[in-house]
Amino acid sequence: MTDIQIFFAVGITLVAPLLLGELVERAGEPVILGEILTGVALGAYVLEIVDPEGSFTLLAAIGSVLLLFDAGYEEIDVPATLGRRS
Repeated sequence: MTDIQIFFAVGITLVAPLLLGELVERAGEPVILGEILTGVALGAYVLEIVDPEGSFTLLAAIGSVLLLFDAGYEEIDVPATLGRRS
């Protein structure tokens, strides 16, 4: 990859999740859903930055753990979720 291609790929990788996350949040869904959808849409096969085999599996496992941590750390308002009952 040339320098400009790397710059373009990194720029898309950083900006796209922010934009799609904001769009999904305005639709009433969690931001993390937009970030996941961006990762699936761009992925290793679209940008072709990394080889999805080999040492990349360790990074994928670490990312999965961080995603689960983020999902579990999110604060949930239980009464609002279940609805107010009299």
